[in-house]
Amino acid sequence: MSCKSSRRLVFQLGLSAVCILLNVQSAPCQQCGEIVDAGFEAESWTASLPADCSIAVGSDYILSLTNLGRSVFTRGGSELVNESLADFFGFEVDRDAVCLFDRAESRYFVLMMESFDSLAFGVSDTSDPRDRDDWFFTTWENPLPGLLDFPNMTLGPDHVFFTWARTATGTPGQAVIAYADKEDLLNGQTPALTVFPIGAISGQATDRIRAIGCMRMYDQPSSSIAYFITDSHSTSGENNMVRLYALDADATINPLVHHDLTVPDYKTAPLKVALPGDAEITCLWDFKFPVFRNGSAWIAHAIGRVNAQEEIKTAKVRWHEIAMNGWPLSQEDPTLVQSGTINPGDDISAFYPVIHVDDDGNVAFAYNQCSPSQHVSIRRAIRKHYDDESTLRAPLLLLQSESSLEGSQQWADYAQMDEDAAYPGVMWSHLMWWEGTSTRKT
Repeated sequence: MSCKSSRRLVFQLGLSAVCILLNVQSAPCQQCGEIVDAGFEAESWTASLPADCSIAVGSDYILSLTNLGRSVFTRGGSELVNESLADFFGFEVDRDAVCLFDRAESRYFVLMMESFDSLAFGVSDTSDPRDRDDWFFTTWENPLPGLLDFPNMTLGPDHVFFTWARTATGTPGQAVIAYADKEDLLNGQTPALTVFPIGAISGQATDRIRAIGCMRMYDQPSSSIAYFITDSHSTSGENNMVRLYALDADATINPLVHHDLTVPDYKTAPLKVALPGDAEITCLWDFKFPVFRNGSAWIAHAIGRVNAQEEIKTAKVRWHEIAMNGWPLSQEDPTLVQSGTINPGDDISAFYPVIHVDDDGNVAFAYNQCSPSQHVSIRRAIRKHYDDESTLRAPLLLLQSESSLEGSQQWADYAQMDEDAAYPGVMWSHLMWWEGTSTRKT
């Protein structure tokens, strides 16, 4: 059950602010005249259900989703709509809700699981997401064997692209990339899904795919191509590559191709990271919302400890810029431009990273942090396009939990960041923290 509390806008670090505005431009914030981090409380509840935070920032409204429901806010944090996802869709849905704002169409898109057997999809009929009667809804039954989990989507001019993991016994390490006709969806119709099953990088049945990241496509080598990424996640825990996919929805021969890109060595992130006492929380799901803009793919994901002396249940954030070089239409393969690691110190975990980049190449990160002696905090970091390669500016604390839930908990599956459609260079993130020992907030 949702337990709502009063909301307040804050304009300084360390207060209860988790829909966080990050201004990564050099110029002052167009809204408030100065460079600030600001935000507001979005959701509050005492149930054990993880948050799975998603956010889409349109021209006039901020759409916020969690596993509990959807809310619509003004930029100042005034809540205009709050309802359960079941009330919104009109039928029982499960979890893993994601949302996007399509700048070309000025429409909002949402996706989640109706159950582990089907996808639930919605698109607003206008640029105003408040009234559910102004939305079109549809569902697709899972077209392949195995339970459907961790769905995601990205948007192209003519297609909506989807991914999901297959988690049932008999299909380990498998996932799906798919697409549907965008115009049909915008008109309230239910087009067929064209589906491509994929397997783990290693090809070993014991390995598995944790997640397929759908890149937010700001520009494309072709209007029908979208990019995706996953990691090798080998059973040994030792990795040195990521796999890039390109799906051309208009191609009749080899529509889905991949390229394995060598990156700096990394260890698979642990399933859970350590908190004070005997508490621990999940951290390994990632690759949810990478970004492709101005020819480069920007990716952030959780990795394991970076030295053998650290606590085993320690995670760091690894990020990459990858020049796609017009692949797969060009004669060039993607190349690694730069990489970095958010490493706050020995035995301190950084996890559930979100990333976004503006049109000038300025990058914002937000993530959770904790350790055996630190409760979960929310932090952010930025890099300007002219900063030294592979470097970030010093991270800043946005919010510090004062306690932790007891025992072993599922924290979330992901968080999300979006650039403000009305204010270029202003980034909004949506993450979770604890208040007390029983209340989850975003």
